[in-house]
Amino acid sequence: MESGTVIRRLAAIVIADVVGYTRLMERDDTGTYAQVRLIRDEVVDPAILSHGGRIVKTAGDGLVAEFTSALAALRASIQIQRQMQTRNATTKPDERIDYRIGINLGDIMVEGGDIAGDGVNVASRLEALAEPGGICVSAGVFEQVHGQLDVEFVDGGEQHVKNIARPIRAYRVTLAKSTSAQHRLKSSLRRLRWLWGVAAIGLVIVGGLVLLFVHGMRPFSAPVSAGASTTTGNSATGRSPPLSVAIMPFAASGGAGADDEFSEALTHDVTAALATSARYAWVVSPSVASRYKGKTLDVRAIGRELNVRYLVEGEVRPAGDKQMIATSMVDANTGAQLWNDRFDLSPEGSPAGRDVAVRQIAKGIRIALFDEDAKRAAREISPVASATDVWLRGALRSDGTLNGDRDARKLFEEALQLDPRHVGALIGMASVIATELYLNPQANREQLVRRIDEYSTRAVEADRHDPRAWFVRAQALALQWRWTAGLQARDEVLTIDSGRSDAYTMRGLYLMLMARPDDAFAELNKAIGADPRQANDGDLLRLRCRLHLGVGHYEKAISDCERSAVLDPFWLTHVWLTAAYGQRGDLDKAAAAKAQVLRQRPEFSIAAFKALNPSDVPAYWEQIETHVFPGLRKAGVPER
Repeated sequence: MESGTVIRRLAAIVIADVVGYTRLMERDDTGTYAQVRLIRDEVVDPAILSHGGRIVKTAGDGLVAEFTSALAALRASIQIQRQMQTRNATTKPDERIDYRIGINLGDIMVEGGDIAGDGVNVASRLEALAEPGGICVSAGVFEQVHGQLDVEFVDGGEQHVKNIARPIRAYRVTLAKSTSAQHRLKSSLRRLRWLWGVAAIGLVIVGGLVLLFVHGMRPFSAPVSAGASTTTGNSATGRSPPLSVAIMPFAASGGAGADDEFSEALTHDVTAALATSARYAWVVSPSVASRYKGKTLDVRAIGRELNVRYLVEGEVRPAGDKQMIATSMVDANTGAQLWNDRFDLSPEGSPAGRDVAVRQIAKGIRIALFDEDAKRAAREISPVASATDVWLRGALRSDGTLNGDRDARKLFEEALQLDPRHVGALIGMASVIATELYLNPQANREQLVRRIDEYSTRAVEADRHDPRAWFVRAQALALQWRWTAGLQARDEVLTIDSGRSDAYTMRGLYLMLMARPDDAFAELNKAIGADPRQANDGDLLRLRCRLHLGVGHYEKAISDCERSAVLDPFWLTHVWLTAAYGQRGDLDKAAAAKAQVLRQRPEFSIAAFKALNPSDVPAYWEQIETHVFPGLRKAGVPER
């Protein structure tokens, strides 16, 4: 280590090593070194950096990375292992490069740029316990993250490991998709890709459209102060209103006047962004929350005083030459941390950078807020439930199948009986009708499209200032090929909530369906500019893949679709991969991609693709006939 002051802090430590590196080097040292270096550049390093991690040190076969959040550390590790699964799918077993990853949450010593201590040692032992291609985490990590990601955990029990006297409890991460509430919600929205032209892209922007189609609640016209809570909360039971949250004053660790001023502005901006984009939520006004500034927080007492279910805490602190914003959401009933994340700003904390961080924080809160209250609604079924609670149960019951969505439909109808202008229930009705349209071969398309149009119109009429209502309206218009009106509806979203990345992506999709690829690419770049994390979003990558494929850029299409397949293995991604591999002449990979399509859609054929008919623009079909269908035919996809 470099000499200097030793600092101790809590951190999430990730240690990753290549399995059998010595054997691989003995067989082909030059090729192995080059391949590992390429994987670092394309997979490992981007995953760590995009989730806010810092690479502390590297060796030929592995690395040590540090994160401020256990959740971010595990997300990065999952991304690495899933991308490696895709890369290894067509690799011979004796040529595979697999990583083992260990993650621990513990105390570390920091000196210079290096870290050491018991926390690092435990992470190293966990890495050794992981299976090739697997992840092993400590009990501390498990307690922080379980239930928040679409993975399962297998309890490995107490493990006695080298050079550590006490046993450590280890959990192995199962990378298969789980049935967690958040994943069930995401899965239940698959059929809504029809609303965005399923045959063209199959697009759901997770951070935005999950909130659009699932997170719709009774709208409020502005951030709500705590003083109004007695009219909205359940006074008979003493319970706080559904989806109620207070953004507590962000702390400034530096304590300087400028830092304090910045933190105060940040608190106001996050509160305003959440209230604008999540009009269904009960958001305490910043003037009310400000009275807790600088005080030690007793979350249970504050929750009772403000009549809210959740509190969001934040801190602005220096991180090298940047500023870092750490945020978390806690249950005001129990004090348990439910969500946390970190956001980096440039050294000067530029207004543009702050705006991006504000949007990211607000989006994270929206997702966590809905996820937690959806699980609560499923647990606490009351005979005097509100329209919101009934709708929440319907959203959980909706699973993208005909039977599941028919059950959900009954709950959405019940919610609308309680409140005919409930935006979430109106959107929910549109979603279950879309399932019928998508999955029922006997469905009357004209009739169902008319009903989707009706519910989207009612959603806009219920609250013209709710961006989610305009989103669903735009998608209903897309089903009718009313492109100009659809683009205008999309523009209403940005008029209400400027800077929403999913609104730019929606425009990119429309322009793709209108056979305007250059304009579509420009909109996707705007989406990433509004939210840089979208650069690693599986759905945006799928759309970009399709755009490249439509203009004959097969290598670029393959690169984007391979990344998308790891992040979100939707069947349509493999359709584009099949076509691109076929056009490139890589028939082995084309066959493997086709097998993935048929596994999810056994009836898939070129005729079935045509029958989806997402666009009436002749130039769109020229692109498909020139670049997609020939690649599918080369891979052996049947005509019928």
